[in-house]
Amino acid sequence: MPRLFSVTFALVLAAPLSGCVVSHPVTVVHPATCNPPAFTNSHDAYPLYNVLPNSSTTFDPTDGRPTYALTAAPGGSFRLVWSDPQNAPTCFQGLITTDASFSQAAVGYSGNEAITFNQSNQIAFASIPGSGLDGVDFVVDTEPVYIDAFVDSGTSTTIYYTDSVTGVETDTNNQNVAAFTSP
Repeated sequence: MPRLFSVTFALVLAAPLSGCVVSHPVTVVHPATCNPPAFTNSHDAYPLYNVLPNSSTTFDPTDGRPTYALTAAPGGSFRLVWSDPQNAPTCFQGLITTDASFSQAAVGYSGNEAITFNQSNQIAFASIPGSGLDGVDFVVDTEPVYIDAFVDSGTSTTIYYTDSVTGVETDTNNQNVAAFTSP
């Protein structure tokens, strides 16, 4: 039976506000080649995707591809997660950028992520989740948020999300960099 991941956004507001961070007792080794990327200011004229607030996004990893998913809540709160259904040592890394700044510190989903602030308006992340689920919760002052996501340093990466217009789960169809808002 395929293993489905369903990402719901309910904890993203509670965790940063309560100071509670849940981590799983998993040891992850991050090789030197899986580090958060350096600062870049690349967020001009990218396609804008509207994420349905308070929705969940399910991605089915049965096709074997490493996958990203994004959910959102009102007020500029987002959760970006990733997983590799093949349980390979796949390096997920990327940049999350906003035109203003982040209003709350980024919180890792599993506690196994390397998360750094390159600037006040940019978060860099990296991890090797295997078949587990890693990610980052963040809150921006101003939308859109620009996500530049990589898998093993490749730029052809899909991010799944629930569209606010259609209410249907969809994806960015390998568009990288992608801009997101939660109207």
